[in-house]
Amino acid sequence: MIGYKSYCTSIPSVGNIWNVILTKPDILKIFYVQNINDAKFIQQMCSRLDELDEKKSKPLIDTVHVGQLIAASYVNGSWYRAKVIKKDNLGLYVCFIDFNDDVVFVTDYRILPEELVDVKPMAYKCYINYSSRVIEQIFLNSDFNKLITTFLSNNEMAIKFINKQEPYVVTLSYNGKRIVDIISELFWEGIMPGILDDPINLKRLIMLNKINLFDDIEVVKIKPIISTEHFFIELKSNNKLRTNIRDSIKNEKNWIPILNPKDGELVIARKNKESKLYRARSILKCATGIEYKCFLIDCGRFENCSEFFEPNIYLQSVPPVKIHCSLKLSTKCSTNLLESISLGFIDEINNFKNDMKSVQFTKVGSPCKVNIKINGLELREIIKPYNVTISHANNILDLNYFKARMVSSEVERMKQILKSTVNFSKVTNPQIFNIYVAKHKNHYKRVKLFFIYDNYYEVKLVDGSNMRVPVKELYKLPKSLENIKILDIYCSLGINKTKYSNEKLSALSNNGKTIFSMVVIKHNNENGHLVKLFLNSKDVETLIAL
Repeated sequence: MIGYKSYCTSIPSVGNIWNVILTKPDILKIFYVQNINDAKFIQQMCSRLDELDEKKSKPLIDTVHVGQLIAASYVNGSWYRAKVIKKDNLGLYVCFIDFNDDVVFVTDYRILPEELVDVKPMAYKCYINYSSRVIEQIFLNSDFNKLITTFLSNNEMAIKFINKQEPYVVTLSYNGKRIVDIISELFWEGIMPGILDDPINLKRLIMLNKINLFDDIEVVKIKPIISTEHFFIELKSNNKLRTNIRDSIKNEKNWIPILNPKDGELVIARKNKESKLYRARSILKCATGIEYKCFLIDCGRFENCSEFFEPNIYLQSVPPVKIHCSLKLSTKCSTNLLESISLGFIDEINNFKNDMKSVQFTKVGSPCKVNIKINGLELREIIKPYNVTISHANNILDLNYFKARMVSSEVERMKQILKSTVNFSKVTNPQIFNIYVAKHKNHYKRVKLFFIYDNYYEVKLVDGSNMRVPVKELYKLPKSLENIKILDIYCSLGINKTKYSNEKLSALSNNGKTIFSMVVIKHNNENGHLVKLFLNSKDVETLIAL
């Protein structure tokens, strides 16, 4: 028996790696851990507390004060050290200091032996140093929440401390793999936590490791698409694999039924009201008690299934047809921008689903980082945010029909040249529809000539609002400015005009001087492309709301 007073509890320090038990496994927020060595000592303390004589050890409730350490009986009948939070005439509200900060009501309590009073609490408050929408999605999904929580509660984890004070910032892993990666694999690929010998997953890893990074590889399908961060692709080289899997399922005549598939078990599953069979992983039993939530391995999605069979040897020995991927973007983007880029990504793939597509793997994993090319053009360059100025299309800056002009280094260079040039060469014999330089409101602008009158020329401002204005003189366009193009596109925010203000948008645009970030989320050449505008990473819609 260890001497209680001489026992030294574990003290976390930066860089320490502990084997721990999670005593409150809500990794979305704050959770608590016990060092595995402390956990053994806690069991010894529990045994010591179980031996206390109730008649001699139970104090009168009036003698117990808030903040006092006592021994209290938990709902499982075991005794633990507890701190009194408050009390009433019926009992005490306590938290069990060696487990977590949950406050529970107890009526069965005793005086804590003196040698246990000075032993420091052995539950450490932590939070994970990784924020992810995937984790948030899982913990909002009650089915996955329960599954992950059970896994975390029932298994020993490794924890690494990043700082030296509570709440401790930590990384959390199991068998050398980060918990966030384990959760991501469950959510996106149906791979159950803790299952290390899934044969299809092992074949997937072998297949990925054979891929030559940065080679252009032809893609036949990109589906399903959830976002730029999560989508599935099928390589042309996997066409034969898909055919072989389908033929193996179709030609199998002696299916062996599985009545109650285990969590994570590989099965051949039939979706409800459908004759087709799929390779699947059974994830968990649904509330109905009849259906099971399954991950369809060669489809990249979850479905509820109700009929199950044992897969033959071949169907257990080949990798998935689809590969889980994430698009390698040109630049880092805020969450708001990323969500809009994802909508633009989905729209581009749908618009060009029959066009030639290829992929370059830059990193294999779960997901694989990739570049996608459509007809030889890098998709990430097409869907990236553009710097634009905005102006009216029909005399008024309309929320759902306005003109956006791309801002580029060439355009800025042109403005600087026009501003700094002292002497332009005057044109004596101008030609209709040619581009010249003219002075408008004390500034030199590029203009396009439309009409020649006796005392003036009627021109259209090429780089302004496309309005026609009269000018007295025309000048030759410097050669360095001849090939600079201005890209204007007509756009719509696609919003309810009764809830947003044209005037606020006009004020923000500052006569076309304000530079916005713009993402095209859906193409529409007739009524204006549907776009999202951002100003300093803030969604413009929030700035123009009534």
